[in-house]
Amino acid sequence: MDKPEDVVGNIKFYLDQTLGSLPESLPEGMVKEAGANIRPLVDIAKKFADGVLRISASGRYTDEGLSERRQELAAEADASLRDFEENAVRKVAEQIEETEKEMTMPVDAAALIEERVDPWSYKALLRHAKEAEIRAYLRTLDEIKRMAVYSSACADNDSFTIGAIESAPACMRLFPEDEIKKRQATRRARQHPEAAKRLEQLETLRTFYTRSFGYARGKMGVSAAREPQIFSPK
Repeated sequence: MDKPEDVVGNIKFYLDQTLGSLPESLPEGMVKEAGANIRPLVDIAKKFADGVLRISASGRYTDEGLSERRQELAAEADASLRDFEENAVRKVAEQIEETEKEMTMPVDAAALIEERVDPWSYKALLRHAKEAEIRAYLRTLDEIKRMAVYSSACADNDSFTIGAIESAPACMRLFPEDEIKKRQATRRARQHPEAAKRLEQLETLRTFYTRSFGYARGKMGVSAAREPQIFSPK
């Protein structure tokens, strides 16, 4: 645990280094907002350190009493941190949710809309029959060949094959759910490059906030979590 007189300097140094290490691809406005959102961490740390130094100099506490009072001051600091953290992270989370919705598009919008209106329409029934036929064929293939068909369908935007694979009931699933989600994310990023770029930036920002607030907590002894490393883009 850091000495009280070192807490503020260590937190300020870490935040400056981490903020400066954010990817250059982040918009300037986003970086400035991130800096403004973490600035209160230094003030909270200063209040905590001043409190610890004050009780230590008072001579009124035993070692056990000092430890208890330090934990109380850390809990107060944590409460203040949570207010700022929740506000910053909530805003980013809302932006991420909006961006993900923007990127969410059905494989074949026209067919799916028609099925919602009339699931027994000729086109809807034809689609279901063709998808069932595709699934039956895929089951005859080994795992490697089946994956090759899926990859080819995604590359060619073959909506029937993609739909057959991704709309299969859980008991008839041809691929692990994680694999399907990964393929869907790749297609959405290809269809919405700007939104995909914005989503990556927002995820970077959320990681930055999580690490920054976590580091401050660790330095003030709020938790025994391992200190995060200086942020560096991949």
